Amino acid sequence: MEIQDSKIIAIITSGDSKQMDKVFAYLYEKHYLKATGFILSNNGTEEDAADVFQDAIVVLYEQIKKGRFKGNSTLKTYLFSIVRYQWLNKLKSKKPSTPIEEKYDFADEADTQELKKSEDIKRVLAIIDRMDDTCSNVLKSYYLKGHRMQEIQEQFNLGSEQAAKNKKYRCMKKLMELIKKESTWKKV
Repeated sequence: MEIQDSKIIAIITSGDSKQMDKVFAYLYEKHYLKATGFILSNNGTEEDAADVFQDAIVVLYEQIKKGRFKGNSTLKTYLFSIVRYQWLNKLKSKKPSTPIEEKYDFADEADTQELKKSEDIKRVLAIIDRMDDTCSNVLKSYYLKGHRMQEIQEQFNLGSEQAAKNKKYRCMKKLMELIKKESTWKKV
């Protein structure tokens, strides 16, 4: 059963405890595994994931109650950004001298197998930052922020979802070309 973001927001703002229990159960069911995967792939444990996700749900609840969630992204994206932010802050406070490697799932692009290697993520992000603003922002919106094609279409004033897909594809192709040209890129 899919619950629309607007309904989740309405239930939380209404304060109906029975309905909120259903909403929280739904959020756990839909998003807990992704959050756990992120935390486990970034030096965390199952216990860390449970703690961080629970804290993120509380933060999400508070943000909605205070009217701070403006709907500029989906609740899924907003919740995951809370999880990510909380986990990275927790990691920094635990081990400030240990570099943090953020792993992102690029699995839906056939040409990006090399990008899955965590030691290369920082280099890829540095290359993305050197790209033109539009491509850099499109790739970050899709891969790092988890925005859907429709959101990217609206954000960058592209004519259709297909135009957004085409733009992402062209930007990804440029990124792969830049990676191949990078003289210090480790060949695997």
